[in-house]
Amino acid sequence: MTETQTSRRRSRAVTKSVVWGLSCALLFVGCNVYDASLLDSSALASGGSNNAGGSPVLAGGAGDANGGASSNASGGAGTSAGGIGLAGADNAGDSSSGTSGSGAGTAGGVVVTGGSGGTSAGGQAGDPAGGTASVTLSLIDDMENVDPYIPTNDGRQGFWSLSNDGTSGGKQTPSPMLMAAIPGGGRGASLSALHTTAMGFTVGGALVAVDLNRKGTSRQTYDASAYTGVHFWTRVESGSPTAVHFAILDKHTDPGGALCCISIAPMNCAGGGSAANGLCYDHFGKDLPPATTQWVERTVTFAELGQVGWGNNNVTALDAAHVFAIQFNWTSAAMDLWIDDISFVKK
Repeated sequence: MTETQTSRRRSRAVTKSVVWGLSCALLFVGCNVYDASLLDSSALASGGSNNAGGSPVLAGGAGDANGGASSNASGGAGTSAGGIGLAGADNAGDSSSGTSGSGAGTAGGVVVTGGSGGTSAGGQAGDPAGGTASVTLSLIDDMENVDPYIPTNDGRQGFWSLSNDGTSGGKQTPSPMLMAAIPGGGRGASLSALHTTAMGFTVGGALVAVDLNRKGTSRQTYDASAYTGVHFWTRVESGSPTAVHFAILDKHTDPGGALCCISIAPMNCAGGGSAANGLCYDHFGKDLPPATTQWVERTVTFAELGQVGWGNNNVTALDAAHVFAIQFNWTSAAMDLWIDDISFVKK
């Protein structure tokens, strides 16, 4: 390879990193989440605060799926964008207690070990289409209950939510945040999944995320150190873009950790962060292989996750003992994405 070819390759790699970093920063100053009731762009015109005086990309959150009041814990603004409102109060209470258990999948399906309690019945049978053998999972959500709340397995509590860049005229569904029946009678034993669509978001795209230890507006970290990664199924509808980014939000990259700053110029370290800990939202993640119109089983290990690098957070790996949420985001203006049966992979 000539010196010129090497230089061009390095230039392309740097350009890709810069584009992704800027997109993530523009997307709600870095991909935080709010409640599913903030869907139409018209609903983004009010509620959020912009303490730094910049134009808000996303306004403060409206109530949650049960109509709670909104709150913006950070109220922060980025160098050119305002902070994101958090979800409203969780009026639904905890999910009812369930039965733990385990079930072995057939035809190469996964072995899923159910957690204690939760709305699901603990163990979940493997998909008849086959899958990864000899993997023990801790179910986060099988999406079989229509509401956005996850089962209280292995100490988790939380719910799914949507967010986007607030482009005028943009639209993201579902509204309200509910699970959808899988067309064609389901995917093996699974009858429901999370189905989200987005269109018209031309600044930074949109995302869907699940908080792992959240009650209403109170977000705490979850200890995922007993796991090595995340297992899930995805597909897209025909005609949809296929590029999806997977990320995990930990205390070093999420403003809730009170370590990083939302912006440096102007200085905005709401919640006790320090400029020495870098900028928030450079989450540990990776680009998933292009999605297809067929259901595909994926496992992303913590070891695979990395940062773009613009956050300068002084960390080199995901802090699995202190994670806030898991998110799927995209920078394309549109998306038609399905997600099903998401679990942690046990050590």
